[in-house]
Amino acid sequence: SALKHYIAEAASRIDKELEFAKQIQYSALPSVFPPYPNRTDFDIYAQMITAKEVGGDFYDFYMLGDSTLAFLIADVSGKGIPAAMFMMRAKTIIKDLAESVIHEFYQTPGRAKKAPGVTLSTACFIPKPFTPFQWEPQCEMETLLEKQKYLDGKITDRKIKYNYHDAKVSRIEAVFARGDRKLNRALAEAHKLGLRFDGWDEHFCYEKWLEAFEAAGIDPSFYANREFGENELLPWDNIDVGVTKEFLLRERHRAYAESTTKNCRETCNACGANCLGGERSCCPSLKK
Repeated sequence: SALKHYIAEAASRIDKELEFAKQIQYSALPSVFPPYPNRTDFDIYAQMITAKEVGGDFYDFYMLGDSTLAFLIADVSGKGIPAAMFMMRAKTIIKDLAESVIHEFYQTPGRAKKAPGVTLSTACFIPKPFTPFQWEPQCEMETLLEKQKYLDGKITDRKIKYNYHDAKVSRIEAVFARGDRKLNRALAEAHKLGLRFDGWDEHFCYEKWLEAFEAAGIDPSFYANREFGENELLPWDNIDVGVTKEFLLRERHRAYAESTTKNCRETCNACGANCLGGERSCCPSLKK
């Protein structure tokens, strides 16, 4: 039956995602032992055996100077590819980038005497129409908050200030970013509840928005936290922006394969935008 076929297809897709996530997860872990073959004062070995579902668990170790061995064991909320990717990124990039900026400051001759300060800012992922990630779900609210808390806890240098976008605001943005005409009812209910000027923190009220959705009979998770099917008719499919849906799908698949796309000035990637023409177009296919 059609239902059995859908279930089998969904199960196969989940299995592929978990296998891919497992490869990402293990590629980020130390795997060469002994890691310090010239050291005779200690031995170290590590191994991770995951549970049934792949998540963001990880370990790491490294030398701090010549006499101190540091090691860590941590867990990232969630499972599958999003958790594995977040684990790999969060494990290194943000903290290392901030510390490298401060390090470079102190290595600069004639630097200012005032102590440096670095500000890190992160925002929650919001799937947007007409992008390769318009099909992707936003993380659940609990996961967004846990990720922000995790990053905040990893940044302990007083010279580094960490800011992040309100996860509750991001969820409302995701709902309306991928919403359809049914959300008109929610907007009307929000108006009745007195919601105004939500761009200002002092006027934004997440609980009232949830109340408005409930009054309108709308589940916000249907829009924000659900992976859209690639064959699904999207609310904005009737709008032609030049770039084709087929191109966005190809870019989505290339993103999962970690494959980059060349700059449009180098080669035409057949996105469809050349149909717009224009004297300032950089598409090689339009150049004489």
